[in-house]
Amino acid sequence: MRDPIPTAPDTLASKIDYYSRQYNARAEIPDHPQLFTCWQNESALVRRTHAGLLDIPYGSAIGERLDFIPAPRPGAPLLVFIHGGW
Repeated sequence: MRDPIPTAPDTLASKIDYYSRQYNARAEIPDHPQLFTCWQNESALVRRTHAGLLDIPYGSAIGERLDFIPAPRPGAPLLVFIHGGW
């Protein structure tokens, strides 16, 4: 049986605390700086060791860029990762 969906508390202070915890994932992961560094290092390694098209614009904003790194095997499936958070 699934846990019920939590409801927000009634007082303003409780609501602020509740929503801060819900929308601040970094606060719940104390070692997030190390994880971010690891991800950054692994991404840099892939960019150095694999041929690809990097920083392809798909919009006018500076952050609207994507990297395309094809698989070495012709006809391999395509993985698309779309990050929906900010």
